[in-house]
Amino acid sequence: MTVITKLTAKGFKSFANKTEVLFMPGFNCFLGANGNGKSNVVDALCFVLGKSSARGLRAEKSANLIYNGGKKGKPASEAEVSIHFDNSNKAFPLEDKEIKITRIVKQNGNSIYKLNDQTMTRQQVVDVLHAARIDPDGHNVVLQGDIVHFMEMKPTERREIIEDVAGISIFEEKKQKAMGELTRVQERLNEAEHVGFEVFPKAAFQLACPGDNMSIEV
Repeated sequence: MTVITKLTAKGFKSFANKTEVLFMPGFNCFLGANGNGKSNVVDALCFVLGKSSARGLRAEKSANLIYNGGKKGKPASEAEVSIHFDNSNKAFPLEDKEIKITRIVKQNGNSIYKLNDQTMTRQQVVDVLHAARIDPDGHNVVLQGDIVHFMEMKPTERREIIEDVAGISIFEEKKQKAMGELTRVQERLNEAEHVGFEVFPKAAFQLACPGDNMSIEV
């Protein structure tokens, strides 16, 4: 298990200037009046973890996550957020004692991902996070309205979430993937059999046996 030690954000939503948030051991709590940016801290965490939907971050599109300047400020050219993870127990498959995950979004909506300041693809970053049992679209972060949504779910839907959190769902995914592979193999076998009938058309021939008439059809 790993923990977040620090979050830095610049040009992301209400964080116009570089802002550093330190996380202490145990529970951390953010207090403040409405509109002070408490929810934006959680949005920043989800953003850098690679959450695929901008709507999940309360924005119409990725470019809207960039600080717009407010009433008198200057709009930012990009938004950058970094999360620092403690890797002293090797939760990540890397030798570094600290893992830094960074995501930058440009005005055109394109994102750049970095791992310890080295540019990576989103999938590469997601794979590293997955090794530490962190899923950007999973249940590591409980957002506003998630509890109400959970209570309104059908029992089967709740069971899927519980299995996902418990790590059981990954075996179901592997099963479905294996079943898909078997289906594709069966389809190829059927195609090969069909081609075989076309190459070697059905024929009939007679084999004469002394004292008996025997017909073999192939």
